[in-house]
Parts: sequence; C-alpha cells; structure tokens
Amino acid sequence: MKRYLTILILAIALPVCAQGQGAWWLFPGSRQREQHEQQNSYNQERNSETARPERQDSGDETEEYPFTFDFSGSMEIAMILPLKASGQNPSANFLEMYSGALLALRDLGLEGMKIDFEILDSSESGFDPGDHMYGKDIIIGPVEYASLAQAERECSRSQVIVSPLEPKAAELVSGGHIVQAPVPWTAQTDDLVEWLRSDCQQADEVIVIRDVSIKGNGEQSKYLIGLLQSTGTRYREISSVDELHPGKFGNYRILIASDSDAFITNAVKNIGIAASIHDNIILYTTSKVRNCVGPNVTDLYNANTRLTAAYYIDYSSEDVRKFILAYRSLFRSEPGSFAFQGYDLVKYFAQAYHRYGKKWADRLDDFDQRGLQSDFVFDRFAGDGRINMGVRRVIYGKDLSATLVQ
Repeated sequence: MKRYLTILILAIALPVCAQGQGAWWLFPGSRQREQHEQQNSYNQERNSETARPERQDSGDETEEYPFTFDFSGSMEIAMILPLKASGQNPSANFLEMYSGALLALRDLGLEGMKIDFEILDSSESGFDPGDHMYGKDIIIGPVEYASLAQAERECSRSQVIVSPLEPKAAELVSGGHIVQAPVPWTAQTDDLVEWLRSDCQQADEVIVIRDVSIKGNGEQSKYLIGLLQSTGTRYREISSVDELHPGKFGNYRILIASDSDAFITNAVKNIGIAASIHDNIILYTTSKVRNCVGPNVTDLYNANTRLTAAYYIDYSSEDVRKFILAYRSLFRSEPGSFAFQGYDLVKYFAQAYHRYGKKWADRLDDFDQRGLQSDFVFDRFAGDGRINMGVRRVIYGKDLSATLVQ
C-alpha cells in the first residue's frame, strides 16, 4: 500500500473507524469523561431558552456543508500521522484527527485558499519523513518524539516542522526547526499563579496543600513552590485541608503542590467538601487534575475550581456547534478531542502561511488566534524555534457550570 492515502479513501473509512480512547498526555481525562461533560453541556443547552433546536436529519446536509477542495493552489501542506491504515486495526484517534483536518481544509477552501494537502502514514514499514518533506510549505507531524528528532535532522535549512501532540518535543525547539503546538505544563502553572495573584484581595490568604512524600515532591510540585517564591507570593503551607480552619473574612485560595495523582484526587475531594461548608474557599489548579479526579468531576465544581488548560472545548460556542454539526453530517459520528485538534492545527498554520508566506514561522509572535479547543499564542523559546503559550482559563461553579474565561 502506498505511504499516503487519498482524501476520498479515508473520508469514506472515517465514519467506521473514528471512535476510540484519547491519549492521556494530550487530553487529560478519558473519552468517557469528555462525553459526560459534553452531555451535561447539551443538557443545559436544551433547558435554556436560547438553546438552538436540534437539527433534523433531512438528508440534505451535504448542501449545507459542502465538502469541496481546490488542490491546484500554491500552498503545500503535509500531515504525518501513525494511521496504521494498512493494518487490521487502524488508529481511531489519528483517523479522527485527520477528519478534523479535512474539515479545516474545507473551510479554508471556502475562504478562497488553494491548498495541496498530503496525508502520510508514518506507521508504514520503513517510513522516512525526510522522503516527503521536500517542497512542503507546512509539515504537521510526525507525532512521536524520535520521529520528530529524525525529521528535524533531515530538514532543509529553511524548513519548519509543527509538533502536533508530543509535549516532550519542546526540548527540540532550540534547534530552530520545530514549532511546538502543545502548551507545556510549565506555561499552565505560570498562568495559574498569575491568575491567582490577580484575584487576590487584601484580606485573602493563599494556601498550599503540600505533599512532602518522595513521590509527591516531584518536578511539578517543586516548580510551583519555586514560582510562588520567585514572584513574592505570600502563602501558608498545610498538609491537608483539615488544617485550614477557615474564618469568615476574606477568601482562601488553595493550590495543591504534588506530583501524586492519588494525593491530588484526595485533596480535591476534601477541598470540595470544605467549600460546600465555607463559601470562601477556591481551588486553583492545572488540567492535570482532570486526569486525577476521574468520573468524580463534580468535585471540581464543589471546590469552586479555577483551572488552566492547554485544551478546553466550550460547547456553548457557535463555532464549536457548527463544527459538530458539520462533522456529524460528513462522518456520521461524534467528534472527539483529536478531531478538534486536527481542525485547529491545520486552520491556524494555513492561515499563518496565507498571511505571511514562506516566512510564516518567523511571524507567529504576531499571529495570536483562538481555535475551537486550543489557543495559539507563540513566543520565541530559544534560537529560532517557537513554543505555544496559549493557556485557557476555566471556572467551575457550584451550579455545575463550566465557563471559559474570554
């Protein structure tokens, strides 16, 4: 089988294959939790006076969402994913990601852009990304760290590769050939502390629930404590929320310093219980917590959580609703996080190239954009590389609402 597949073939295959579990390192939390949150959002929308009525299947979705492309243009994009398309078990996640990319191409085509797009299956035996990079204006992928490192070594002097998923690929940015699309956890922590400091009033107190165990006192915990100290943030350390003893005046803004999922899970649950009794307790945390609480997502609502995340889908957004309807129409299934990621990546970087041409990677600092589930705010990291710092802020309310801070 050829190393690349035509859009027509995969577009036909996607409705059958595009279902599966999300990767924890990309989108914290299981697909089941994501669907649970999505269902809650839709339930709220159905109960709202302003909710859009459910669209009936009239059989004419193709006319409403035309799936047209113009491949005769001057922009050439390659996407390299481990599709496993020639095997018996194709990758549901990456086929889903590819389908999101197709929708982005459709929308870009409707905007008048002309794009040559090639999808490459990196799971094929003997695949070498260097064989396919020549002449490409935008290269999204490979996914794996080792493959990205290999592709970087084979880049021409002026070529740039977009790292689409692997957080560890930020280590390669200093070489000048890698643009890191996933937001690193350090950026989430930086933004979290900045958010907390901006919220603090004179009577408030910052509390750090500190895990002093060997496992808990790891890289992320030490980074948080060091950041608090370097920013001059005054805080009090406790080992559990039982030591808090909250008063009636001021707010207690709580951080959890631990690398242990079990410690975080227990702390969030206890903070939620305490916040149900005292309305002046607020939890500040990163998206790592979503992987820890599992199905007990109500603990985040009970704890008045302020959360920073690299990825968050606002299902009340009109653009998100349009994407979901288009995806259903074309692929006869529900889009997951990988579909949103494929859409955001292709649309953002194609628009950057359309605006700035061959030097698009040098101008990302000036091209901030909000996607469906990701924000793109690039900063020079080291050398000529770029790293995305677009963190999203989410507020969980006791009324079971989750609000994306605009």
